[in-house]
Amino acid sequence: MRGALSVVLVAVLVAALLCGLAVVAMFVWLASLTVPTPAEIRARHLPSTASLLSREGVVMQTVRINSEVQRDAWVDLADVSAPVKAMVLLAEDRNFYSHGTVDWRAVAASLWRNATGDRRRGASTLSMQTADLLSGYPKGRGSRTWLSKLRQWGIAVRLERSWGKDAIFEAYLNELYFRGELQGIGAASRFLFGRSPDRLGREEGALLAVLIRAPGAPVPVVVRRFTALMAAAGTPVPEAQAQRMVLTGLYRKAGYGQTHEAPHLARLLQQALAAGAATPTTLAADLQRAVNRLRDARLRELRGRNVSDAGVVVLDNASGQVLAYAGTSPALSLTPYVDTVLAVRQAGSTLKPFIYGYAIETRRLTAASLIVDEPLAEFSGSGVYAPQNYDRRYRGAVSVRTALASSLNVPAVKALRIAGEEAVSQRLAELGLAVPQEADFYGEGLALGSLDVNLMALTGAYRVLAHAGLGGAPCFRGGCAAEERRIMPPSVAWLIGDLLSDNNARAATFGLHSVLRAPYWTAVKTGTSKDMRDNWALGFSAAYTVGVWVGNADGEPMHDVSGVSGAAPLWRDIMDYLHRSEASVEPPPPAGVVRAETAGGAGGRRAEFFLAGTEQPVIRAVSAGERAAAGQLAIVNPVPGSVLALDPDIPAGHQLVELKANVTAALHWRVDGRTLSGARWAPAAGRHHIELLDERGTLQASATVLVRGGR
Repeated sequence: MRGALSVVLVAVLVAALLCGLAVVAMFVWLASLTVPTPAEIRARHLPSTASLLSREGVVMQTVRINSEVQRDAWVDLADVSAPVKAMVLLAEDRNFYSHGTVDWRAVAASLWRNATGDRRRGASTLSMQTADLLSGYPKGRGSRTWLSKLRQWGIAVRLERSWGKDAIFEAYLNELYFRGELQGIGAASRFLFGRSPDRLGREEGALLAVLIRAPGAPVPVVVRRFTALMAAAGTPVPEAQAQRMVLTGLYRKAGYGQTHEAPHLARLLQQALAAGAATPTTLAADLQRAVNRLRDARLRELRGRNVSDAGVVVLDNASGQVLAYAGTSPALSLTPYVDTVLAVRQAGSTLKPFIYGYAIETRRLTAASLIVDEPLAEFSGSGVYAPQNYDRRYRGAVSVRTALASSLNVPAVKALRIAGEEAVSQRLAELGLAVPQEADFYGEGLALGSLDVNLMALTGAYRVLAHAGLGGAPCFRGGCAAEERRIMPPSVAWLIGDLLSDNNARAATFGLHSVLRAPYWTAVKTGTSKDMRDNWALGFSAAYTVGVWVGNADGEPMHDVSGVSGAAPLWRDIMDYLHRSEASVEPPPPAGVVRAETAGGAGGRRAEFFLAGTEQPVIRAVSAGERAAAGQLAIVNPVPGSVLALDPDIPAGHQLVELKANVTAALHWRVDGRTLSGARWAPAAGRHHIELLDERGTLQASATVLVRGGR
């Protein structure tokens, strides 16, 4: 008997020892489990988007950075509505705040259900589910083995002791996947209901709660569980109503909190954005929104004239900072992802101020100089180049002031000749307008838009005129300033601005009451490219430079839309907004600019501004006869460099070319070394050299032409 008792006693002692060792091992194991702090969990919870901020700190644009998950910023438990918290606890762990780590009543109920074959619910508490979420399982769903449950329980014990109930509940709501890629109460509330979590009611809370158990459950299952949970909460709803609520929530995709004020700038900066980061920019929030609104309003007006795109840049003259950056309209454009601020387009007439500016700077022209606006034809390398004015009229001798302000084409071509194509090309490059080819590639078409530019660079070039000849690349990162360098003298920049602000001088083309005339001081230039594919309006006030492009991103021509009817009205809208309570007056002439009277010319006696030392008391146009008397004879037909074509069906003797000079005088003609008896020449196929001689037989001018065709 005693032996048996001894055996039992030994067995009990061994069992007790083993239990003690097991308990010790359990505590050692629990102590070995690493549990992050709430602050660590919060720090690693990075939103899947980045934000672009205005200079005031207002969110202008949200950009998706993480493509695998849709996650918002961490939501504090206090910022989740009471109905949502109540419905989640009712669905997942109604005794959460009263039990320890394990809800033994739930365990007993689960064991009973498992014994009877009902395996739909386990007994994991909210703390254990949070432990599961923090373990890094995909979408927060770990293994259901006993070993995993034990580990889950161990971590939950540590959480309960070190975190507290509220911190666990808060982490739970932020780490859950609710539907698809939606992680966390913030993203789920925004995308499913279009509201923040603190504004959700019982129905929204119930839908979120039933999604926790099976985020990807089919709609009928979600409806059934939603109906059951609402009934358990004491507010039953009919099945049809429940189905409507569920479908509305799951498929609305409301996108609460998303901002889309600067999508193109955000795309430009996307490589530098980090998930959860807020990147400051130079944008002015109210101005950016106003520009977007005004752009869309003008595009709606132009819709019937085949216009679908527009871009706007607003610069601060003093700093070079970008105050507004608006690519084409995301809502109205056929190509909303094209950034029309950086897209390369033909410059139209927008380069003329820089051509005249260089000619004035090098003292080859003044604002009072006269240039003859007359028909002109030149060889362009592929045929005859014959520039015409927008209204197809010619005005004879006009001052540089009128020629630039009224955007006359022939005088601009002549000004380019005077300034020199190579020198002007270099100046454009200094202004930030890339010139990828040699100057002779563009030829005299450089004056009328053969160079491709983008709106940002062109607006930056006009800021040089507004900023006393100083320039640098516009900047748009928060706190930046353009790196300034001297590009042209302040005197030249001021003179060009004065010409572009002269409403009387522009009246020859635009009239006295055009949209370009503002009640405050501005200087502005419009431009239209070939076939009306591009409209430009570039101009500045005392404080701001505004650039506008209007057209179609795919290059399709507009229908009878010029710079003054397409881009200029939007430019004026933005200028009016900028100066709704801010004055703009012309800055005074800088040193090096003098005002002097000049006689003659295109307007009688008048006062004009000159660079000091270039004043001209008398200016008048020189007639063709006077030019000839001065030895300035020229061949006007055929145009030097022309390509002439013979018709093989017409006899050669009937295909004569009338040789003409710029004056009527006793002249002689020589072709390929053979003197003609008159001024009519019968061309033959090949290259020919034509010479013009005066009455003494002295060579005055020559031209080379190419003749093709014939028999």
